[in-house]
Amino acid sequence: MDNPKAKVKKSKTGLGVFAISKINKGEIIASVDGKILGYNAKWTNYQRGHAVQFARKKWRLSDGFAVKLNHSCEPNCGIKNLFDIVAMRDIKKGEELTWDYEMTEASENKWSMKCKCGTKSCRKVISNYNNMPASTRKKYRGFISQWLIDEYGR
Repeated sequence: MDNPKAKVKKSKTGLGVFAISKINKGEIIASVDGKILGYNAKWTNYQRGHAVQFARKKWRLSDGFAVKLNHSCEPNCGIKNLFDIVAMRDIKKGEELTWDYEMTEASENKWSMKCKCGTKSCRKVISNYNNMPASTRKKYRGFISQWLIDEYGR
């Protein structure tokens, strides 16, 4: 499910998702609702970069614009119910919708990326939940994939 108040458009890093009208805190932006992949699946490069982890050695792809949401170290969206990307605060028309990719990735993953978000709190390298500072985890409380909290603690 993609929120009709958002649209994929050009961003500073390629494509992104932007609010085309005000989005209220708690509204679902997009759902990760596609194919489920296991650890031993034959992964494409695209899948490696766009799958969202929801359990140990299990990931899900999106059939909607969830894959176009960019990372930010100061996001306005987070994760609820394993697969829903929701607004963490009210979002104004024209704002890019972003989330922190470390909100879903487990520590055993070797995936990482250079961060280009350009925010004051940029962590420079994004990888997994264990990389996320404790202060950031506290700030994101309620918007981190529950399976990570159950598996690794707060």
